[in-house]
Amino acid sequence: MKQEYSVTDPGMEWDFEWTDAETVKAASKKNTGNLLMYLMALPNGITHMSHVIAGMPQTSLNLGVIRTEGDTVRIEFMVRSGVNSQADYLVDRLVCITKGFGGKPEVRSSYPAWEYRDDSPLRDLSVSTYKKLYGTEPKVNVIHAGLECGILAGKLEGLDCISTGPDLENVHTVRERMKISSVENVWTFVLALLKEAAL
Repeated sequence: MKQEYSVTDPGMEWDFEWTDAETVKAASKKNTGNLLMYLMALPNGITHMSHVIAGMPQTSLNLGVIRTEGDTVRIEFMVRSGVNSQADYLVDRLVCITKGFGGKPEVRSSYPAWEYRDDSPLRDLSVSTYKKLYGTEPKVNVIHAGLECGILAGKLEGLDCISTGPDLENVHTVRERMKISSVENVWTFVLALLKEAAL
């Protein structure tokens, strides 16, 4: 392990020791083996890269939670994609693998894709408004994440939308922070954008 991670994690150290433990209820050797084979068979990580934006993941999934509930093992995945059909395929794949191993799959929710639009009048107006307001070129990014824009675009066909917000750090953690001064900048920008859009 130290050799395998020598470039990404130099100086890694491994230490372990045996300790006495109380007797606990555990899975059988057969069930443990089946669970390990199931986990090995499941896809995880990036499955497709974008053909439109170089270096951008298009479709991915991650195993986020494994927990035991009585005699049951619950495994939860989050599927993300900029293309709805690829997300649907991944969900179908998870369902098939789970059924094949005798599990009971459950799809609890889905996040619609917010597909990239090459032609976006609102994005163009946002860029020109920002330049007019601050005198610099804004940084326009495409990110691989689920956003409310996908939900709205999924309900309103042809909707052109952007996402903007304040400077955040350590999002979705107990260390999440927001730069207060950036809120005022966003407020000023949104008001200017609405004014430009009304012209």
